[in-house]
Amino acid sequence: PQKAVTVCNHVHMLDCCVIACCMNRRRLCIPTLESNFCIPVLRWLIRLLGGIPLPTKTRTFRQMHEALIRHINEGHLVHVYPEGILYPRYNGIRKFKRGAFSLAYDCNVPVIPYVIRYVKPEGWQRFFHHKPVMRLYILDPVYPDVSKNKREETIRLCNEVHTRMEDVFV
Repeated sequence: PQKAVTVCNHVHMLDCCVIACCMNRRRLCIPTLESNFCIPVLRWLIRLLGGIPLPTKTRTFRQMHEALIRHINEGHLVHVYPEGILYPRYNGIRKFKRGAFSLAYDCNVPVIPYVIRYVKPEGWQRFFHHKPVMRLYILDPVYPDVSKNKREETIRLCNEVHTRMEDVFV
């Protein structure tokens, strides 16, 4: 799809780099904590990849939501970590917040789930890696039904994406 909201579990400080590489030079927007822009080495990389600081006030949060809608309507992607927080090397899916799914509903665009899973190295990799390595899975898009109630559809979309992402670990 041209326009979409992408979501992924957040398991590594640089997993946004992995996601950005898969976007094939597409313009990407990644809402992230404002404190991430204070990390000396990473702040320039976060900005380069399309990182924007998440607001802390409700009023500015609404403004950001509107800006993200404009970004998507211009044909770009917005990448969200619906778990909300980084858990390094966590092999599973945690509870989601609904913001990404509300955004997808408002723009009538699909949600594309990405899953990062740590797996035992196979083949030639096992000679170079002794710890589990990251493997990225890109799942089929999930489309919102904008003819339904926003709250109910956002919850359905969130639950369906969550279930599909959990299935990668089964």
